[in-house]
Amino acid sequence: MKPFVIEDALSVDTGEFASVWNELNPKIRNWKLNNYSYKTEPALSMWGMNEYCPVPLFGAASTIKLKCQKVIRKPLTLVRMHTNGQTSNQTSEFHIDYPDPDTFFSAIFFARPDWNAQWAGAFTCYDGEKYHLFPYIPNQAVVIASEWEHYGEPPSTFTSELRVTVAFMYCLTEKLDEMSEKHNLKVIHNLRL
Repeated sequence: MKPFVIEDALSVDTGEFASVWNELNPKIRNWKLNNYSYKTEPALSMWGMNEYCPVPLFGAASTIKLKCQKVIRKPLTLVRMHTNGQTSNQTSEFHIDYPDPDTFFSAIFFARPDWNAQWAGAFTCYDGEKYHLFPYIPNQAVVIASEWEHYGEPPSTFTSELRVTVAFMYCLTEKLDEMSEKHNLKVIHNLRL
C-alpha cells in the first residue's frame, strides 16, 4: 500500500467541514495540555480533546471511511478517534498507531480551515522503505497503514495558532473480532448518520 490523500475530505457546501471545525476551534472549545511519550523522556506536551466525541466528528469519520473504502476496496470499521493540537515548539516523535500489518488504517485529517502554508505543520510517515511528506492543507486527509511510523510537525514560529488534526483509525471489518480482543477495542461500528 502507498499512502494516499483524500482532497476535500468533508463537504464545504453542506457545512460538514465547518461543523467539525466548530467542534474543534480552540477559540470556542477547551483543549487540555497532555504530557505523553511514545519513546522519550521527559514526556512531550501536546493539546488534546480525546474524551470529546461530538456527532460532527462521527459524521466526518463516516464520510472519510467511505472514501477510504473506495481506495482500499474492503469494508472498514471505525475503532478510534484521536484529536491532536500543537503550538510552535511542541515537538512530536515518530510512533505507530497499531502494530498489526495490513489490518488498521489511520486517516490524518487536517481540520483547521484557516491554516497558512508558511506556518508549517507537515505530516510525515515512513513505510519501511521511504519517507512521505504531506503539507498541512485544510480539509485534506492523509491515509496510511497504521503500522507505519509517522508524526506531525509543529507549527513554525510564524504563528501562535494551534495546529489541529484528527486521526480516524479504522480496522478491516473482516479482522475486527480478532483485533477487538487483542487490543481491547471499543468499537462503534453501526452508527448511522
